[in-house]
Amino acid sequence: MAGSAGPAREYVPAGAVTTPGDVTQEALAVALAASYAADWLGTTEIREFRAHFRAAVRLDDVLTCAGDVTAVEHDGERWAITIALTAVRPDGQVVLNGSAVLLRS
Repeated sequence: MAGSAGPAREYVPAGAVTTPGDVTQEALAVALAASYAADWLGTTEIREFRAHFRAAVRLDDVLTCAGDVTAVEHDGERWAITIALTAVRPDGQVVLNGSAVLLRS
């Protein structure tokens, strides 16, 4: 499973938040990336999530989230799946790089 890529998914945060400002939009971008990871891997158990912003997220941005599995571990009970995440604008500019560790039974 390590090295496998998840399907890219497009998100449109415009209009979802009524308060203007980069901080609010960036928080929304993190939430979208976390939601993408949980939906892709079929779990809501997120052990760890890290995000690094590469550019400000604007209210009218359309973001495409994608991910790659970078490691898989099993402790006898659950799987810990580590993934690398990106959120990209249609022009190719990366606005968020991140990683997450999600747990599955």
